[in-house]
Amino acid sequence: MNATAQIKILIAEDANDQRAVLVALLQKAGYTTFEASEAYQARQIGQREVPDLILTDFKMPAGGGESLLQGLKKFAKTKSIPVIVITAAPDEARAHSEGCLGVVAKPVDGAKLLYLVREVLARMKHAAPVS
Repeated sequence: MNATAQIKILIAEDANDQRAVLVALLQKAGYTTFEASEAYQARQIGQREVPDLILTDFKMPAGGGESLLQGLKKFAKTKSIPVIVITAAPDEARAHSEGCLGVVAKPVDGAKLLYLVREVLARMKHAAPVS
């Protein structure tokens, strides 16, 4: 079994075409993906599946990406999940203030996104456990 298949990534994106591209890209790279089209649904999936990484747009229905992040920070099992923001209007300062580890501009460059995903996952693997 491919080691990346054990890595779960939640994709929270309201645009169906964008979400489909991200799912295809990440599945082709061997990751297991979960999809949400709005923040409330993403929070539910995040709590149930506890993904290794979340890719989210800030502008989504039912609260948006910021609401998603704030909701997940309330629970011990989800508060440390790393997040990469995918957005049409990159605002790295805002993303970092929300605790995100990376920002990717739309339209997404697949190679750059996969590089960042691998970088963030590697960084988290070597991080000290939260006590």
